Amino acid sequence: MTTRRPPKWLPPWLNLKFYRENCKKHVNRYCTIYCGVCMCEPFCDTCWKEKSKEHKNHDQILKVCIASDRAAIKRSDMEKYWDVADIQRYKINGKVIFHLKSKHSGGTKTKSTTKPKSKHHDALCLTCKSKLISRDYSFCSIACKANKNNDVDQEKANIEPGTPPLTETEDKKTTVNEESKKRKSIEADTKSSQAVEKISMRKRSRKGVPQRAPLKAT
Repeated sequence: MTTRRPPKWLPPWLNLKFYRENCKKHVNRYCTIYCGVCMCEPFCDTCWKEKSKEHKNHDQILKVCIASDRAAIKRSDMEKYWDVADIQRYKINGKVIFHLKSKHSGGTKTKSTTKPKSKHHDALCLTCKSKLISRDYSFCSIACKANKNNDVDQEKANIEPGTPPLTETEDKKTTVNEESKKRKSIEADTKSSQAVEKISMRKRSRKGVPQRAPLKAT
């Protein structure tokens, strides 16, 4: 069943080094078969024949292949578990595949020696900024889409949850505090207006100290 949420086995599956390490038991084989139910270490073809009975009822078995020297998986094997419509796909030997990781993962980007045909139609991967063959796609690999989803989930997790509604007691306290602030504000305004009124009513300056008239000589 296709879902928008990535399956639980996707992160550990993408962290595996397919076609880089040989099977410990069969040194001439690569471990390319993975059980998404057990999420255990991958198996080579020979080991899988020996232990396939243990995974008989497991419905999430993925077999990795190689395409252009990169680990890949067939579209028919991946689209059953996750929505991969916006991931760039390739057709190799008659099979439609997705690359597991970006060609730039684990290394630095190298400048392309080929000149782009038109800058106006360039489409870039939303995660690693690799060039896409069409604007119909948003990601160059499964890992790039998974990393973008993780970033979005992290941003949502960082958003503070909504403030819970106040209880009846808290609501009463809030009302009392607001009324007290309003009362203090009104009293301050009244005192200020009375002071201004007293100043405005005093039109003439106060007279000086009265002095007694000098006595006349008789």
